[in-house]
Amino acid sequence: MKIFLINLVPAAAVFLLAELISLMLNDITLTPYIRLSALVLALPTFYSLFLGEFNGLKKYKKQAAVTITHQVTKFIGIAAFTAIGFKVYGAIMGFMSAAVISGLAGFILSKSKSVPKKLDLKKFYYLISLVAVTLLISNLLIAIDLLMVKALSPTATANTLSALYSAAGTLSRVPLLFATTFATVLLPLIASKIGSKEKYLFYMKNSFRYLLIISLPIMIVFA
Repeated sequence: MKIFLINLVPAAAVFLLAELISLMLNDITLTPYIRLSALVLALPTFYSLFLGEFNGLKKYKKQAAVTITHQVTKFIGIAAFTAIGFKVYGAIMGFMSAAVISGLAGFILSKSKSVPKKLDLKKFYYLISLVAVTLLISNLLIAIDLLMVKALSPTATANTLSALYSAAGTLSRVPLLFATTFATVLLPLIASKIGSKEKYLFYMKNSFRYLLIISLPIMIVFA
């Protein structure tokens, strides 16, 4: 619950600054969409929490189950809400419903009889702040090009140019799916082997080798 309350801070900031953000993006009509999207910042809290728990405990089957639940419900939700006439609002509602359903799935799968250790709140909030800043910067780096296209394009053609650029960018990020999968699985393994230099280097070298073997042909095809 505390993590949810922490996430409410950026969500509230986006909601209150929605009009300013839409003006910066050269389209005042985006204001209601941005305000509704602010809820998306808070709702995925529990989904992300359980995903991190399963990954850290190396419970990859449960992690995969929650991830699949999120992706499938997101697709169904977006398709269903837009099909019945909600249009852009429907797409945002699809994201929100996926976050809620996958969070419930994670809650059901996370039930354990083990007694949790006492949490060092000071260290916990310090780590949370580092992760939050890292995620903010990484997501801005991913989306900054699209935002600049939207903000700097002529108003009459901004939407069309942004849509075309977004479609091209989505296709170009296909290889990142493999990189993300490797990172998700290897992070807890590498973290557990930091004390052993040989095993640490073994995992690092082999992960880069296999990642290049898988992603290089895909990048060549899309190039």
